[in-house]
Order: sequence, then C-alpha cells, then structure tokens
Amino acid sequence: MTLYLLKNASTSSDYQDAALLCMLWYRFGRASDFSRVQKQNLTIDAADILFVRSIRLKTSEEQGLSLFPDLDFVTCPVHAIAVALITHAAPCVDLLDNLSALPVQAVVSLSPATPLLELLDYPAEYAAFGAAAAAATTGAAPAEKTPTIYWHVNRVLDRIAANAGVEAALSSHSFRRGGAQHVNGCDGLTHHWIFDRGAWNMSTTNKGFNDIFNTSREDHKVNKALSGYDTEAKVLLKDLKSFDAQTQEKITAVQQYLFATCFQLDQAKYNVSQRVVDVFAAYLLLHYSQLKELHAEGPSVKRLEACVQLAGSSLADWLAWSTYLASAACNTKPQLPTKTEERDTTRRKQSNQGNTIIEHERSVIDQLLLLVKHQNEPMDIL
Repeated sequence: MTLYLLKNASTSSDYQDAALLCMLWYRFGRASDFSRVQKQNLTIDAADILFVRSIRLKTSEEQGLSLFPDLDFVTCPVHAIAVALITHAAPCVDLLDNLSALPVQAVVSLSPATPLLELLDYPAEYAAFGAAAAAATTGAAPAEKTPTIYWHVNRVLDRIAANAGVEAALSSHSFRRGGAQHVNGCDGLTHHWIFDRGAWNMSTTNKGFNDIFNTSREDHKVNKALSGYDTEAKVLLKDLKSFDAQTQEKITAVQQYLFATCFQLDQAKYNVSQRVVDVFAAYLLLHYSQLKELHAEGPSVKRLEACVQLAGSSLADWLAWSTYLASAACNTKPQLPTKTEERDTTRRKQSNQGNTIIEHERSVIDQLLLLVKHQNEPMDIL
C-alpha cells in the first residue's frame, strides 16, 4: 500500500498517509497516539538512534518509540517521515498535518451550589448537559460529528487497499494484529514485552513489571524485528558526517529550502533539531534516485529537484553524493562472530546489503543517463 501511494502521489497528503501507514506498523495500530506527536518529539539519542516520543491518549503516559531504517526504502520509516516533512505546505506543530484533531471536551462541573444566574449568563458552557440528558432520556447514542484519526486511517485503507492489490478487509486495528504476529515469530524477544508493549498497561501487575520490560533495549529489539533485522544486529543511522566540509555546506544550503517549514523558524514548536534534519537529508539523498524511478513527476521529487537548483547545486552533484553515501557502508568491515551459525547469518545479511547497494547504483546510473539525455536534447534540435 505504501508503494502504491508513492507511485501515484499527486498531493502532499499522499506522502503524509504513506508515513502514517509506516508508523502504524511500529505502533501496533494505535492511531490515536499520533494526535500528540509533534515535531519537537523527534530526537536522536547518544547512541545515534531516532526516537519518536508521544503521550498515550488513554493513559497520559509518555512513550518513546525507537525507529530504525529499513533496507527497503518503500517501508523505511525514516525516509517516510522525511518525505512527509518536506511536503508540508506551511509550518505546523504536528508531525503529520493532515490528521483530524481529536475532539476535546471541556470539563464543566455542575453542583447544587451552582447559582442559576451563572447558568443563564454562560449557556454555551452548560449546553452539553442538555444534550447528555436528552440522549439518556431517549436511549440514543450521540452522533459523532468530528472525524477521528481512526476514521482517517480507515478512509485511507478503503481508498488504496483494492488498488494496491490487497484483498483482505483492513482497518486501523489490522496493524496491531499484523505487527504483533510478525514480532512474535522472532525467538530473540521476550514474549512478555510484546504483550506488554501492545497492551494499555492498566493492571497493577503490568505496572510492577514496567521497569523490567519497558526498557530501551527491549524496544530496540522489537523495532529491529519490525524493520527486518536480527534483534542483536547493529543498525547504523546514516547522517552527513562522512562528507567533507565543502560538500556539507552545499547539502546544508539545500536543507534550508527543503525543510523551510520546520527548520530554523522563530518559534521553537515548529522546528526540528539540526541532528534530525541531517539524518532526514541523508535518507532523502540516499533514496532520491529510487523515489524518482517510482514517480518522476511526484510532488516530493519535483520539490527536491527545485530545492537543489535554488541552492546552486546540480542534480549530477546530488546523484554523486547519493552514490557516495550508499557506498559508505562498504568501507567498514564488521567483525565476524565466532559461532558458525552466526557467521552464516552475517554472510547472508552482508549479501542482502550488497544487493541493496547494487540496486541503488543501478537506479543512480539510470537517472544519470536520463539527465544526460535531457541535456543533449537542445543540441539535437540545433
């Protein structure tokens, strides 16, 4: 479904929905928690791991979610969030600007000591009591007028599921069941953690074991499994540190245009930190050729190319930086484990990473050939 959205994206809302579907996989379908995810909740810790912090809607508990880049850029949450941010039309506080805000009802207390004049002077504040009394008298449930996040997710699934080739009837809760089943198949995880992470933590027993299971290490294992890695694998988050100082200045100039709605603004609530922007720029740079191969006329591709031109760079430079960033992982040689089975597993992972790099190089070459072809067209006309 995410692939379908990237291939057929026509507005910024399509990229927001693609990021939402990616994030639901990691949050086990708890869509209501996205109502409180803001740009300031994106952080990178000392171990270079991307965190998204949110406040649970039903428990008001702050929960940090670690995200790891997927080998497939279509399902990579880091790339999906980066594309969603650069397609924002205007500065906003929320991470995804197309979600419906949850209705917040004001708490109004009514006691026998409340003066009648206060009720008459402020009828709007006490109008909810009349509606509740009418519903209780007739026995009918009040109609929900404001669309919720669940409504938005279900609408997105109804719109794209059939076109994407998905035959099963999906809802927002399908992500919760699918993610839990996928992680339960991994033997390197504590099953109590999986159940505890997917539950609401309301019982006293669960609260007693929170200090044991609700740890960053266990959360890393769960999200590594959801991203397709082994639970003990060391996943590196790419950034711009491997480039020289001159190249970093050129990429920073592109960042000023790409993240104009969330970087270096006057009000801090609209901003994303410098480290997070560097990581997002690295993955936009890394997967540019693959994204353009999917949909060359997509709004995100057009915006990225326009920002490169405005910054004084060329698309050939951008593709060269992308090639360097993709091959940077080949310069480090990881130490092989001592056990034979672990060595075999490591060889398979290195083979998969090698195939990914080869596919990336093929995509870059195709884009360079198209660029040369467009440059030669005026000469052919003359």
